[in-house]
Amino acid sequence: MRCLVLGGWGVAEAGVRAGAVVPVDPGSAPPCRTRGSQSTSGISSPSPTSWSPRSVNGSPGNCTAAAHAVKERLRLLLAEHQPHQIRRRLYDFYDATARADMEETSRLATTIDTWWPAVLVALTEDVTNARTEGFNRIIKQTKRVGCGFTNMDNYRRRIMVHIALTRGQRPAA
Repeated sequence: MRCLVLGGWGVAEAGVRAGAVVPVDPGSAPPCRTRGSQSTSGISSPSPTSWSPRSVNGSPGNCTAAAHAVKERLRLLLAEHQPHQIRRRLYDFYDATARADMEETSRLATTIDTWWPAVLVALTEDVTNARTEGFNRIIKQTKRVGCGFTNMDNYRRRIMVHIALTRGQRPAA
């Protein structure tokens, strides 16, 4: 009898703690959800970068290879800066997620689709919010150090002094 290892997605719905091993009927669980099915013995190419769901259809490692192919397509998409290359990589990414036919990859494709305008701006424009994130980090560190501040004026003053003292070390944007 095979065992289904629950972890990550779907654990809350199943009402089982993460990492629990639940006995299942071998025919009821998809091959990527059963322990010991991550084998790559059916993969013909020795290079993990050339894995694709089509190259391993029918093998136990199909789900692993499909997830890897989707991850690689996303990595290649996020590395592009030219609009025509981005469009091509986006099509490849959506194609890989459709061929993978897994709930997790479908969720990832939906997330990318939802956030696509912001992702496209981040890929094509040379604009960043690093300065704002830096100030937020300083504020968070000051909050940690000043755990227990009861006087908001002193708290604000301490943040402003810290920013003023470290400002000379940072180049202007």
